[in-house]
Parts: sequence; C-alpha cells; structure tokens
Amino acid sequence: MLSSEAGINELIRVLLDTFSKQERALFVEEHEGEQCNGFRPRRWRGYGCSF
Repeated sequence: MLSSEAGINELIRVLLDTFSKQERALFVEEHEGEQCNGFRPRRWRGYGCSF
C-alpha cells in the first residue's frame, strides 16, 4: 500500500488527522471552559421553529 501514491496520501491524511485531534484535546485540557473551535450549544429560532 505504501508504495503507491494513494497509499502515501492516505498515510499522511491519517497522521495529520491524528495529530490535529491530539492537539485539540491538549488545548481543551489546558484551557478549561474553552469552546472547541468556537462551537457551542445554542438555539436558533425562526419562522416559528426552534432548532
């Protein structure tokens, strides 16, 4: 698998994904109360609906 270009691309993708998730976990651990990536629970209301 690693001998092909697709295999190398997949390996790099998996490594970057893993590093990104670990970096985010460390950041959140060090900064209590921080909203991950700006996402937070909220409600949206409009046209008689609530989401």
